[in-house]
Amino acid sequence: MYIDFILEKFVVKGNDEAVVWNDEVFSYKSLHEYYHELRNYIENHHINVGAVVALRGDFSPHSIALLLALISKKCI
Repeated sequence: MYIDFILEKFVVKGNDEAVVWNDEVFSYKSLHEYYHELRNYIENHHINVGAVVALRGDFSPHSIALLLALISKKCI
């Protein structure tokens, strides 16, 4: 998968600050958890490779994790 190196960094960095959004700090660990939750959502809702999707969001931790989940789904 093309984003494995990013996910590995999320694990290594753990509780370090990754994103500050709306004056709240989110760790790499939380981004990693959101990523896996969203990957499961994508799988459970049968959003397959080649499906047309739109991601409408800001730079929130969930939007970041969703983008990574969609990218990794394409690369499977």
